[in-house]
Amino acid sequence: MIAEIIGFGAVLYAASQAANYGWNSPDVLTFFIIGGLGLAAFAVIELFIAKRTPAGPAPVWAANFPECLRIGLRQRDRPVWS
Repeated sequence: MIAEIIGFGAVLYAASQAANYGWNSPDVLTFFIIGGLGLAAFAVIELFIAKRTPAGPAPVWAANFPECLRIGLRQRDRPVWS
């Protein structure tokens, strides 16, 4: 999760600073490189490490999906703020 946050954060920061400093600015290029490395690390983590340790028990909600859907649809007509 840290690699994902660093990756997306650096890429978004670089893209936002590119309007002010230009795409060829050393600061912008540095943050694009940091973001690319962070996203590459995230991809490696998800491909190789996350297979062995899943983030959550997907079979738990997948087996109960019809019940979750029914509860969600029942709550749809209630006001959010009471």
